[in-house]
Amino acid sequence: MSIDESAYQLVLERWVRDVEVSARFYESIGFSIERMEEGFAVLSWNREQILMLGEVVDPVTPHPLSGHIRVLVPDVDATLSIVEKLGREIYRDIADQLYGLREFMILDPDGFGIRFATPTTKVSART
Repeated sequence: MSIDESAYQLVLERWVRDVEVSARFYESIGFSIERMEEGFAVLSWNREQILMLGEVVDPVTPHPLSGHIRVLVPDVDATLSIVEKLGREIYRDIADQLYGLREFMILDPDGFGIRFATPTTKVSART
């Protein structure tokens, strides 16, 4: 069963140097590959969120960390353990943040950040 991509109002598409390498990286950290073809892939997180990968030749990246996505998980410490067992380098160590999240960050093969987080407290919205 495939995901109906048209049902999502906001979808991130990442430009990557090698779709196959990047898709396998994301799959190793918990994303599912929903569709893959030459130069393009559609991934999902818990079949609820979509991430698209588009292959480009010589992508221009102005900074090693050109951006990131945040993935909320039930237990960020357990996720960190899985990522460490996979041998992935941690870009930002796990820490409790003032804005109510415990989080850490890794980078994908093209330097894009994946920030895994679990809420530690309820943070009230500013009025």
